[in-house]
Amino acid sequence: MMKKVLVLALAVLMTACGQDETVKNNQAEYLDAQKNQVMPSGELTPSETIKALDQKLANVGKITKSEQIKFSTVAYEYELPDEMKQACNFDPKTPKDDEGFYKEGFCTSINIKLAKVEPRWIEQIVNKTITNDDNPKLLKFKQNVDEFVGEHLMFINEMKDVAKENGEPFESAPSYAWTVAPELIPAHKNLAQVAIAGDVYMGGAHGMPFMEYLMFDMDLQTQIDFSDVIVADRASDFHELAYAGFKEYLKDELQITTKKDIQEYEQTWQFEMTENVYFGKNGVVLVYQPYEMGGFAQGFVEIVVPYDKLQGIIREEYLPKQTAKTANQESVSQESVSQKAEQASQADKS
Repeated sequence: MMKKVLVLALAVLMTACGQDETVKNNQAEYLDAQKNQVMPSGELTPSETIKALDQKLANVGKITKSEQIKFSTVAYEYELPDEMKQACNFDPKTPKDDEGFYKEGFCTSINIKLAKVEPRWIEQIVNKTITNDDNPKLLKFKQNVDEFVGEHLMFINEMKDVAKENGEPFESAPSYAWTVAPELIPAHKNLAQVAIAGDVYMGGAHGMPFMEYLMFDMDLQTQIDFSDVIVADRASDFHELAYAGFKEYLKDELQITTKKDIQEYEQTWQFEMTENVYFGKNGVVLVYQPYEMGGFAQGFVEIVVPYDKLQGIIREEYLPKQTAKTANQESVSQESVSQKAEQASQADKS
């Protein structure tokens, strides 16, 4: 039974986060696969989106201004099956937003929020990420939710059978909960950014929280990946900076500083690149799910690469103004120094 439970929890997480569906055997296999996943040469490959960027920017007059985003959320409406209501002591008088509703009746908690966004194209992408379903009626997504509730119902009935066999009264069962909520986080220049937070709990010691970030270029009117903003041929340089940030994380959060201790840590949690990224106040932030780069108790591992180290690595249009300006000034300064040196050399020869 527990194996089925773990498999379903993994399927739910994959639906919510868009994880690779080829890894579905059980939770342990998934975590091992994530831990041992190797990224070719540690580099991010630019997508087709940005290959056309320079051409589009050349026609900048045709690009519409960034739209004003209106963002809110709406609850995904789901009615528990009658069989579950009977099994979990469902009380229709208790408001669904009451904390005691699920605790007292141990009913399955489906607390999923969808995005309501203008412009609509962002809404469609965010909600497709949450549901993995582009049908307006979300029929496939409802099947996934039904399956989640069905597994909980099966678990409750099994516990009732065990209590009956032992001649004991059945009082309660662990609750199940599936929670998702999108949020519009601070924009970065022309990028709108959305965070999707969630958790899947299936009666264990803890749930499986997840966090996914989406970026939208409002000038290009399209979703982009982080690999799109890296200058061509500089992905390996960014990888080096990210790895340095990883070692900073080990030092600051876990007091791991020696080369030996770092190597021991990486025997279990080897550093790898991620596309789960957002532009923060002080730099680019790489976010890793629990178990990807550390134990569950470490929570979400965040690695920050400061903007002042990204000159020439991140496309200038995505760098903060001051950083981009400094990069240009340094470039002009270097050219000026070279010119003066060349002039001095010619003067000496004459």
